[in-house]
Amino acid sequence: MTAPENLLDSRPNQPPATNRLYLADSYCFEARASVAAARDNSVAFDQTCFYAGGGGQPADEGFAETQSGEVLEIGSVQADTDDIVWHVCKLPPPPTS
Repeated sequence: MTAPENLLDSRPNQPPATNRLYLADSYCFEARASVAAARDNSVAFDQTCFYAGGGGQPADEGFAETQSGEVLEIGSVQADTDDIVWHVCKLPPPPTS
């Protein structure tokens, strides 16, 4: 997936902001998504149902399943200043191809 340069804010490896599906549907709990980036024990998807916490509300926890059937256990979710939602895995995610 390639984002327009204006969304990348002059950082070549910067993924686009995550589409937060829960803003349109607060009962969203399942969706298909593509991996936008991975770092350390975290994965950023192009869209997510996971809430990153804030305003006294804790971050969501849960699971994400890869196309190959591997299950990622999400222990926490954090949004950075670029509106990228990082899903922190309890174990390192598999390498992306």
